[in-house]
Amino acid sequence: MPWKPAARLLPLAVLLAVLAALPIQAAWAAQTAAQAKGLSPAETIERLDRTLLSAMRGGEKLGFEGRYKLLFPVIDTIFADRFMARFSAGRFWRDFSDKQKRQYSEAYLDWSVSAYAERFDSYNGQRFDITKVDTQGDQATVVSTLTRSDGKTVDFTYKLRAQEGRWLIVDIIVRDVSQLAMTRSQFTSILGREGFDALMTKLAQKMQVYSEELSS
Repeated sequence: MPWKPAARLLPLAVLLAVLAALPIQAAWAAQTAAQAKGLSPAETIERLDRTLLSAMRGGEKLGFEGRYKLLFPVIDTIFADRFMARFSAGRFWRDFSDKQKRQYSEAYLDWSVSAYAERFDSYNGQRFDITKVDTQGDQATVVSTLTRSDGKTVDFTYKLRAQEGRWLIVDIIVRDVSQLAMTRSQFTSILGREGFDALMTKLAQKMQVYSEELSS
């Protein structure tokens, strides 16, 4: 997705809201992880779809913060976010200090959850249907079709790998575009031209755009 610079970084209210939610999110994530063990690839995606629909139905009533809290433990549990963060940094990952790796990985997860909280924010009769499942050893492909109220459909093709006793999402393909590959192209371009601090600033700016309703 294109970067949209914001006028300022995260407002204090947003930062405090996120920090206050961390103990709750940690507890939810632990519970969700336990529930996720033993789920099939299709059941893993169905769990995500149900949570997305809950966020959409909650819409303005939940607000950005409420949708974020709802989505965080599920995304943190069923996405291979640490792998995805490393992959997206490309060759630059090995040059990060341990502190930078932690800072970047946390920002990547927050950015990912915030993107879902911003995009899946209203419900108009949409539904998800699992339309294809293909499992080959420790890898699987699951297609979830979103049908909109006007009858138009969008296919979300999830790539999963069996890790840590459960199936984890490693990539999503939408309209033949790998979201992981697109993110890697964007991130490595910024890291190559402007460096680590610039990428962290841009991620904070995206968080600001996503969470603007909190400061309105």
